[in-house]
Amino acid sequence: MSVDLPGAGSTVLVTGGSSGLGAAVVTAVARAGGRPLVLDRHAPGDGVPWIECD
Repeated sequence: MSVDLPGAGSTVLVTGGSSGLGAAVVTAVARAGGRPLVLDRHAPGDGVPWIECD
């Protein structure tokens, strides 16, 4: 069975992606083959691209 996951193969903007639920979304997007881009006040782990914003 094949499942199409949101974010697979796409760039996905994740607000608040440095911690908590946002970080979990970043992990899920990356595992699905997507490219997460974090918008947050703090840098995320694992070298994920991010833009500092408040």
